[in-house]
Amino acid sequence: MVCVGQQVYVRTWYRRDNGWFGRVLDSRRARIRVPGLEVDVAVEDVGGDKAELRAAVDAAYRAKYERHGGTTVDRMETDEAAATTLQLIPDQGADSGDHLS
Repeated sequence: MVCVGQQVYVRTWYRRDNGWFGRVLDSRRARIRVPGLEVDVAVEDVGGDKAELRAAVDAAYRAKYERHGGTTVDRMETDEAAATTLQLIPDQGADSGDHLS
């Protein structure tokens, strides 16, 4: 997960119909857990959005993960990975069994 401005985004290596990614695409809801926070979110598929959003999310992934080496970051910046970009929007009313950690 990365932040661009006040928005939160998540990606995976490639688009798929199974696992957490497939469940989230079906339900459009998830629960995220990070240290000190657990929140239900609505999920919006923004993988096909404009180039400037992609560039901003790419830059956020690079800033957060470049210490793990170029290969890791490079995989998160591919066209295939960018197509999986999801925006996570706080949704206090959601009751989700899907979890992103």
